[in-house]
Amino acid sequence: VDEAIVRHELIKVRLPQIPKPERKAMAAALAAAVPAHLVGELGRIVILYRRHPEKPRVVLPKNPRE
Repeated sequence: VDEAIVRHELIKVRLPQIPKPERKAMAAALAAAVPAHLVGELGRIVILYRRHPEKPRVVLPKNPRE
């Protein structure tokens, strides 16, 4: 997972078929272990993001409040 997130910045990971509370805990633990931001959850799929330290590929929108 760490290698993939360095290469791509934004990745999807499919979790096993386990009860929803356990999946949520697993997703949070995975994000903390990598470390990455847990961007979203779609059923068994979690989306993780971590900015590349040298060459970021994903451009985030600016905050309209700034």
